[in-house]
Amino acid sequence: MQLDAEVVEVRMADVRRKPAHGDKPGYYMLVLEEIGGERRLPIWVGQFEGTAIALQLQKVEVPRPPTFSFVSSLLQASGGQLREVRVSKLVESTFYAVAVIEGVEGIRTVDARPSDALALALVTGAPIRVEPAVFGASKAHLATHRDRVPRQDTYYAEGTQGAAEIAEEVTSRWRSGAGPSQPG
Repeated sequence: MQLDAEVVEVRMADVRRKPAHGDKPGYYMLVLEEIGGERRLPIWVGQFEGTAIALQLQKVEVPRPPTFSFVSSLLQASGGQLREVRVSKLVESTFYAVAVIEGVEGIRTVDARPSDALALALVTGAPIRVEPAVFGASKAHLATHRDRVPRQDTYYAEGTQGAAEIAEEVTSRWRSGAGPSQPG
């Protein structure tokens, strides 16, 4: 992968959650939104990752540092920094990402799950970029898997919740004494 290749700068627009209902499974989805454009990229993630990113988006202070905050501190302690995160490809239903790290040995790319890399980008303020082909691959994937994948217009449909609602639910459990050990 060339680091100077044409890429699309995006921001984390939201985390969406749809609880399971009947025989339909629930999901957590990160929604990346093109900066200065109209494209959106949905990336399905696990409950823990989706909840942790929702808390980060809402700037909720957690009692103990989550893993991606720990990784950020490790990078800083070793003299490195996260230069950017790239969602690099979509193969079948799996997204791939890399973290571009600048350190004493120069610039290196590190393979990562998108949820991990994106969470780290949120903590560090590093830019998030998407390879242009990923948008097309995602659109094609959604079109060919309509039976298993929610349509894009359902992300914000009735019964879904965003980062603010997810964070409020978690923090209200903490206030009631349920503790922070199970964020999702």
